Amino acid sequence: MLGRDRRKTPRNDGPAPDTKNPVELPQALFFGLLYAAVILAVSAAKDYLGDRGVYIVALISGLTDVDAITLSNARLVQQGVLGASQAHISILIALVSNLCFKLGLVGFFSTRQMFRWTLCCFVCLALPALLILI
Repeated sequence: MLGRDRRKTPRNDGPAPDTKNPVELPQALFFGLLYAAVILAVSAAKDYLGDRGVYIVALISGLTDVDAITLSNARLVQQGVLGASQAHISILIALVSNLCFKLGLVGFFSTRQMFRWTLCCFVCLALPALLILI
């Protein structure tokens, strides 16, 4: 069935996208700054807003990247700033936030068929996280 649908879709063989080396210094510096900003934001949110603050930071930082919130939460759990369950929940919130943002991008820039396929895949990824959160 998937093969049949693929044949109906017109093939557009354009030029390959320009790729960059992921270990270049600007990308590494950007991730380091993002990581530091997330650690600072989670710590400040925990102090000023309590548990909800941590979840708000996870929701916002998850829009762009899940790695930074995952690594910062792991470090804060090691340091005793965050509880393990609070870190788990905030990582799940960041994951669902990231999937929703990416789904929105697919819906905006892609075809309706691609959006439906992506929606099905993302639901399969997000559903277990949402069930854990409930």
